[in-house]
Amino acid sequence: MSIPDFHGRTADQIVSEPFIADSAWHVHAALSWIDYVKRTSGAIALHYGGFHLRLSVEHLWFQIFWASRGAMLPIDEYKKAIKNATKLYKLIDSLAPDYQKFAEFDQIIASIDRHVHPLTVVWDIERLKRIRGECSSRLLHFQGISEEDYLSEKWMIQHLVFLEESALWMWDTMRARGNHVVYHPQGLTPQTQLIWDSFRKGEINEESVRYRLEIIRPLARRERGEDASNR
Repeated sequence: MSIPDFHGRTADQIVSEPFIADSAWHVHAALSWIDYVKRTSGAIALHYGGFHLRLSVEHLWFQIFWASRGAMLPIDEYKKAIKNATKLYKLIDSLAPDYQKFAEFDQIIASIDRHVHPLTVVWDIERLKRIRGECSSRLLHFQGISEEDYLSEKWMIQHLVFLEESALWMWDTMRARGNHVVYHPQGLTPQTQLIWDSFRKGEINEESVRYRLEIIRPLARRERGEDASNR
């Protein structure tokens, strides 16, 4: 599947693109508006870019935390949280440690498995929080009336640089590094689940995880019904 280009698109092409409820779709829309502003100097479209970039972060958070919680993050809970920044960041802060820990655990699994795994993205949650916050404060909230600054060349350059750096970081990470999380905890075998629980609680380190996974690997293969000749 080819990666869609965001360069050279008209405003009609951007707004008429079929909607996809996905973080990458919103990043692509943001980059399309950013490119549009660079070509046309239509600074007002930076607001559209900020809107899509903030939605991209919110979609991404739900995707990665839903995966790392094993589909146990209620969508209604998340919908309520995104309406209030304090509640949202409190939720994110409560979920981020387990997400980051499980992404590390997933990378250990990939390092010893004979099957080739896509690289796992371990997202910088604090940077995503800053991006969402600045999209809101810079472009989506009322800033007062200032005839000297708003939509001036200086204003446009400052906001264009912020949006482009942020959106390209997310876009390049999505393109270059593979899956958000390859597995979720509930998808682990019972033996691997026990190792994960110990690692999550800080009872064992990465070296111990790798050693234990190597020990149970033959059992896991038998559970999957793999032939001994493939071991």
